[in-house]
Amino acid sequence: MDNALTAIADTRGFVTRPEVLDCGYNDQLIREAIRSGEWVRIGPGLYVPGPAYRQMRPAEQHLLRCRAVSHRHKGLVVITHQSGSIVHGMATWGVDLNLVNVTRLDSGRGRHEAGVFHHLGTIDEADIEEIGGLLVAKAARCVWETACIASTEAGLVTADSALHLKIVTEEQLGDIAARFAHWQGSRSARLTLRLADARSGSPGESRTRHLFLRFDLPKPELQFTIATASGTLLGYTDFGWPEYRHVAEFDGKIKYQGKFGKTGTQALVDEKAREDDIRGESFGMSRVVWRQLDPPSDAQTARRVHSDIERSRKLYTRNRTIIVS
Repeated sequence: MDNALTAIADTRGFVTRPEVLDCGYNDQLIREAIRSGEWVRIGPGLYVPGPAYRQMRPAEQHLLRCRAVSHRHKGLVVITHQSGSIVHGMATWGVDLNLVNVTRLDSGRGRHEAGVFHHLGTIDEADIEEIGGLLVAKAARCVWETACIASTEAGLVTADSALHLKIVTEEQLGDIAARFAHWQGSRSARLTLRLADARSGSPGESRTRHLFLRFDLPKPELQFTIATASGTLLGYTDFGWPEYRHVAEFDGKIKYQGKFGKTGTQALVDEKAREDDIRGESFGMSRVVWRQLDPPSDAQTARRVHSDIERSRKLYTRNRTIIVS
């Protein structure tokens, strides 16, 4: 890429067709740069350096495209829905990131164009803020919009993230749900918001909790604290069922007090020792990894955790209540 274009891309993240033409490129050279992978076309007349773009995570690529779309439409659109959620820094999962979602501020009609979905409807000035030069819907509205068009599981990931990061409050989500109760998808969105919990610290934790709900496992306590009989804190786990003397972790990562940042063999040794400490306090443990949350493994995962809970109940409690599955 030309030095002048590289400077623009380093500052803004992308370059425009007029800028490319001003640097002496023509259509043939542009096509060759795209074909070779030197550039990536992210929208009509919008290009980014290929190597840097390919190293970005999907959410980072989407955020860059949001900036490019906002630049192209020059204040006529507001970034909304899952695109707005990403601008606010919320986590997303299971939503379409191929299209940048916007709501128009002019009289333009809802439509698709290359790389952009223009939503119908209006948006009040009070629902808009500026973040890093982008006009974006306020956080609570972005959560609600995402929940209205996404599955409950996908919406829960974003709602949990927003609450966990303290980007929104439960009251704000309740207010936005009441304001837009007539929207298409609002029924499922209200369910999503009722399930949302600020204690869920990652998309994997949100999805695991949703799996427990779908397969009728007992409702767990989140960020469950484990202590010895003398009161020494061993740590906390993602999920706990104290009445069954059982805990569970997403992705095999147990969170403890003490030293962090260890890697390699020592981290594994420490984790195993602390897991043994937890088991020593008469708690069983289950682990769930990402691939076990997707069909067809999800049902098997739920059955395994259910069986683990029942085993802990039999081993560590005198209560013989049967868990209904």
